[in-house]
Amino acid sequence: MLFLCIFFSCNTTKYLDEDQALLKENKIKFESDKGITDKFSLRTDLLSLIEQKPNSRYIGIKREWLYLKAQEMDEDRWLTRQMLRQGEEPTIYDSSSTNESMRDIKNYMFNQGFFETDVKHDLQVKKKKAFSTYLVDPNELFIIDELNYTSGDPGITQLLDSLEATSLLELGQPIEDSKYKQEKARITKAFLNQGYSDFYANLVSPLKVDTTTEYNLVSLEIYLPPTSESHVQKYIGDIDIYTDYVPGNPNMNFRDTVISDITFYIPEEGPSVRYETILDKVFLREGNISRKVSVDNTYRGLSDLGVYKFITVTPIPDPDRIDIIHYKIQLTKSNTWVWDSGLDLNYSTLQSQGFGRNLFGLTASANLENRNLFKRAISLELSGELGAEVNLAQIDSFNTLNASLEAVLNIPRFTGFPGTLRFLSLMKLGKKHVINPSFFSEVENRSATQLRTRYQNVSVAAFYKYEQFDIDYGYDIPMNNRKRYNIGTIGINYYRPDTLSKFLEITQGAEYFLRSFIGDRLFTGFLYRNFSFYYQSKPREDGDYWIVNFANEVSGLEVWGINSLYNAFTNKTDNFQLTLDKNIDFARFTTFEFQWRYYWQLRGNSSLAFRVNPGVAISFDTLNVPFVKQFYVGGPQSIRAWQIRELGPGSNPISEQNRNRAQPYFSSGDIKLEFNVEYRFELFWLLESAVFLDAGNVWLLDSRVPENNFSADFIKEFAIGTGVGLRMDLTYAMLRLDLGYKLRNPYPDESGSYWLPDTDLSLFESINFNLAIGYPF
Repeated sequence: MLFLCIFFSCNTTKYLDEDQALLKENKIKFESDKGITDKFSLRTDLLSLIEQKPNSRYIGIKREWLYLKAQEMDEDRWLTRQMLRQGEEPTIYDSSSTNESMRDIKNYMFNQGFFETDVKHDLQVKKKKAFSTYLVDPNELFIIDELNYTSGDPGITQLLDSLEATSLLELGQPIEDSKYKQEKARITKAFLNQGYSDFYANLVSPLKVDTTTEYNLVSLEIYLPPTSESHVQKYIGDIDIYTDYVPGNPNMNFRDTVISDITFYIPEEGPSVRYETILDKVFLREGNISRKVSVDNTYRGLSDLGVYKFITVTPIPDPDRIDIIHYKIQLTKSNTWVWDSGLDLNYSTLQSQGFGRNLFGLTASANLENRNLFKRAISLELSGELGAEVNLAQIDSFNTLNASLEAVLNIPRFTGFPGTLRFLSLMKLGKKHVINPSFFSEVENRSATQLRTRYQNVSVAAFYKYEQFDIDYGYDIPMNNRKRYNIGTIGINYYRPDTLSKFLEITQGAEYFLRSFIGDRLFTGFLYRNFSFYYQSKPREDGDYWIVNFANEVSGLEVWGINSLYNAFTNKTDNFQLTLDKNIDFARFTTFEFQWRYYWQLRGNSSLAFRVNPGVAISFDTLNVPFVKQFYVGGPQSIRAWQIRELGPGSNPISEQNRNRAQPYFSSGDIKLEFNVEYRFELFWLLESAVFLDAGNVWLLDSRVPENNFSADFIKEFAIGTGVGLRMDLTYAMLRLDLGYKLRNPYPDESGSYWLPDTDLSLFESINFNLAIGYPF
């Protein structure tokens, strides 16, 4: 079918009546660009407003042809159902829809501050194909010359003056509807947080613009409530908390007790969670202004305790006083003990010691959690994992064995130890605080303290093994559903590698690798260990959104400081090194990694995904950054035309050297640059597909290895790969098979060319297979 469509163009117009025309194209043409700052974005927005849109394509096939062709086929056939699912009814040009689109364009331009926009339409019809052009003349852009907020209620004058002074409607800026909506939401939020709990958005008037004078006067009015002559500020009255409420059981026996002016209703056997733990998460107090933010923080705080299944905070108006609101909080507890276990089958190309390069693994895991330790909503989670991977080329032996044990203590409040964050919130550099005090206040209110210990033992058959023991202490800070911080203040991690019989084979001629790999390392942080930040933007109306991740890790900063101070005071140069044991080095380095992802929603259930991912690891002295903390690329989540750790560092031709050798790849570097773009689209049934392009590499900062070092020629050392992917969406999991093909190596061949294909390999041998779960980014 696809073959026929390509060569015969899937003629659709033969299905149309004589007076019908298939809409093939919409265009926006600006007859004047006066006042337009971003022509591309405005054109894109206007095109999205056009009611009738040309039909899209499905893997190169016209969707309207699929629809029409399916009408001629047996409706009970599987192929017919799939064609109907992916097909679209033909978009037959309709002049009435054009008139509606012209009105929508004019209204949109009006809302952007172009009050006198002219919109015309030009239609060209050729061989039953319609080409539609909207001619837009914006004329004058109206800007805000003067702003005035008013109300018939003199009691809110002070609040209104404050809102006007900080308005999002700025003088000299266009009179935009989007800015007005943002300002309307800001005003509503401000009133609700000042105790005006009966306030709602429709009490904010539409913008009134007076253009009769030489300047544009923009005014906004706060209407009076429909049932009152003024806005009433509310205060908090009684607060009742039912600590172990069971929905549908009104006959529960409760006894009451008053603590901090809050009445607790508890079962006869006592509360399941201590009073002080609950009070710490309740931000409502009798006599305070009834603020929406206090109610929201109470909901979130009680939810963060992790011990309640249902939480309700119900406002109850006082029958005698209009300015008083009482609150009833009902808490329904969850199960205290949670047990979970699992058996996972996985696939990877992480370690391969034979030509098969395919590893299948089995991992058994168990997890036991107490969510309410000592009745303080402290959770203790104990977990264990045991896994093995086997090479299909040598199925009689295990390739990788790993075992881990972990204990996590989660305290649902900010403990402050060892005082680093509080100290930085008080410390100033010039006139600014190192940490904004208001941010620190949010951290105190929203963070949970975590103490984590973990032991891991990994053995890669015949090559190497390592043990790692970690103790970390820090804070998890969910600011909201889209923004999260994680701060580690204390961390001690011991890493002990050991080499096996074939280790020298994979390190031959790679002294830089030996320096970073061999030797026990102690990773330390006693005031600050790590920081990470995650933010996801709100989706736009068309579904587009973006994500930012940033992470920083520091080890040995205090040790490096002690060494430097001692040598400075004794007038020595790098003579003194603080050590615990002659066989253990303090790891002294810092790493920074940034990731930006953008998801662009397209027509026909397709999308474009972009990722930019740079990183750098810097040693504080001559000691190399440890191998386990360096960056690497390749594999299912990275540059998919290469295996994990196959690329780099720099122009190192490791993939050439290892082509016929039975050993895993080990490349890593101090600098990483990676770029990815992927076009995703539906196929049929549960199947999706993708076409991708990946580029990047890793480099060293070690001047002792100039051929692998990061230099001005780093662009020449970019690897570029492409490929296609097949995905199966099982709702609970996404199974993914990506086939990566090398386009450009980071090193030249004998002729001096970086570009492939390599004539020494067949097409099949040049493909790198990546089997994984979930999207790569």
